[in-house]
Amino acid sequence: MTKTSTRPLQILIVDDHAVVRVGLRNLINDELGLRVVGEASTCAEALALAGPTNPQVILLDLRLPDGSGVDIIAALKRSARQARVLVLTSFADDTLLLAALKAGADGYLLKDVAEGDLVGAIHKVAEAGAVMPPPKPADGTDWSRATATPWEALTGQERKVFELVGRGHSNREVAELTGLTDKTVRNYLSRVFAKLGRQRRSELVALYVADRVWRGDHSR
Repeated sequence: MTKTSTRPLQILIVDDHAVVRVGLRNLINDELGLRVVGEASTCAEALALAGPTNPQVILLDLRLPDGSGVDIIAALKRSARQARVLVLTSFADDTLLLAALKAGADGYLLKDVAEGDLVGAIHKVAEAGAVMPPPKPADGTDWSRATATPWEALTGQERKVFELVGRGHSNREVAELTGLTDKTVRNYLSRVFAKLGRQRRSELVALYVADRVWRGDHSR
């Protein structure tokens, strides 16, 4: 395998199960362009390692022996200023998902994700994309028919861009799905940020998920 001169993405793994950490470490270190720079099994260890290792992506479990991963997301991102946080958990829970996104997580995946999809998600998050789990099967929700939402001021095309970003698509993917140019997608996204009073992509994802959770609660 030929080496590349590009510095590999630095990854910090935070999980209390040694077997999981070993599996993730082997998977990541076997990938060209990725490298594990630290491993932690508790919130305290993660906070102690984040600054010195300065990772670009932190793989974070939410259930740790000394607390919730949700509670340390903001502190991790303060310690490792370039870090993006990708939650990797066993819990398919909309409440946890929303809490993690509100705390500043840049992605949320379940541990049953395929190895190739996890590697892709790490790269996507590192490139400022948002990663979300697939929607629940047989959901039946038509996201194009939003009512009484904070984004009622969005035009039809702006709402479409917002929804696709909320589902975790990158700008390039939004362009491919809508037939728009990359520049047009960026323009629409700028308008969405301005109209919704948001600055970060993860905040748009959190808004989208909040709406999904709200409608899910009221449809039962």
